Parts: sequence; C-alpha cells; structure tokens
Amino acid sequence: MSVERLLTVQDISNLLGMKRSYVYYLTHLKRIPHLKIHGHLRFRMSDIDNWLQLQEVQIDSKKEGRQERY
Repeated sequence: MSVERLLTVQDISNLLGMKRSYVYYLTHLKRIPHLKIHGHLRFRMSDIDNWLQLQEVQIDSKKEGRQERY
C-alpha cells in the first residue's frame, strides 16, 4: 500500500493562490476536505482534485455565443 503525501495549509495556499487565512476559514466552515492530525491540518491531493472538480461552474448553453452587457 502506498501512502499519499499530505499537503500543508501553506501548500494549499500556494497551489490555489489563496491566503493562508482563507484556507483556514474554509476548513473552519468544512467547505474544503481536510484531515486534522494531532491538531495540524493536512490535505490529500486527491481530495483537493475532486473538490476542485466540484467547484467548476458550468456555462449556460442558452447564453453561449451571446455577449453580456454590464
């Protein structure tokens, strides 16, 4: 059995381009998958990949090709 390398808050912050404080906030809200090991937050890359796929916003096919005015 191979053990997946666990990522730190700093790793996730760098990977996603978020402030560390926002990563902590997301874990507090339980909005990002994480582990707590002896009080330290850790993340599995596979969990983060799956979570990112769930965050994808699908385009509205009815609006595709039409420019929005703002």
